[in-house]
Amino acid sequence: MKTEEIVQEIVSRDTHKVWSSSCAIISEGQFRDSILPLVEFLPEIKEKTKGLNMGGAFAPNKRFVDFAIRTIEFHRDSDECPCCLYLEHGVDPNQEVKKKMITITDTVRIEDKWVDFYLAECARCRKEFKILERESHYMWWDWQEA
Repeated sequence: MKTEEIVQEIVSRDTHKVWSSSCAIISEGQFRDSILPLVEFLPEIKEKTKGLNMGGAFAPNKRFVDFAIRTIEFHRDSDECPCCLYLEHGVDPNQEVKKKMITITDTVRIEDKWVDFYLAECARCRKEFKILERESHYMWWDWQEA
């Protein structure tokens, strides 16, 4: 998604479009050049998503909007490596490997079948992470500093 499309969708108040554009922001969250153009739209994004009922049966879907806003704020306010955002919103580490943002250095399995956790390293700052893989109603990842 391009910046214009992300902004148009996230301020639309159409919950599916807001969710989709929030996910696009989160997906690009490690790429400062992709996020910085959104900074000028941050006041409008906050205003148009305020009080929006996003639903969510097991966890509130508003968390995606909140983290998208947090991601934009992070890039506006910090020069720190954005890998620290992983600690706040557990993204799929395998997708981050595909983007060349991290390297998985080890995969620990339960009964040689299921992933218990990954050990990974940020490709930029070399910070190490332990990433627990869990599943209940959906797959999720808990990122921790190793």
